[in-house]
Amino acid sequence: MVCSVDDTPTIIDHVHGNIARGSILRGDMTLAPCYIVKAGTLFAHGETLQEAQSAAESKLFNDMPVEERITAFLSEFKCNTKYPAKQFFDWHNRLTGSCEMGRKAFARDHGIDIEHAEMTVAEFVALTENAYGGGVIRQVKERVNQ
Repeated sequence: MVCSVDDTPTIIDHVHGNIARGSILRGDMTLAPCYIVKAGTLFAHGETLQEAQSAAESKLFNDMPVEERITAFLSEFKCNTKYPAKQFFDWHNRLTGSCEMGRKAFARDHGIDIEHAEMTVAEFVALTENAYGGGVIRQVKERVNQ
């Protein structure tokens, strides 16, 4: 049976909880194996389970009001502790909706090694408050300074 998942024809072979394994039915009638993750009322596809989970999480965050995204961010980090830059890289997307290509270019232009650098919340805020999505980052700054 073919289901419509996010307006994409999808065959679901196996379901376990909120995770399914199946295939996308392409326009040329070939199949692309995939995972499907349900998060709340949203669904996301991915070639791997991790990709599907990440896409579902992104959709959830994009649906959240900004205040809730900021609260989730602040519950994830302690202000004076250093964390891997990769975590902030991912959270910038969740907070602002920034695209991966733009975040990679920003990191490169600012000499940040995403895989090895570490920073604090204050350093992340100072670095990004005047870049894409700066309005949201300044709201984070206001909440941290309360």
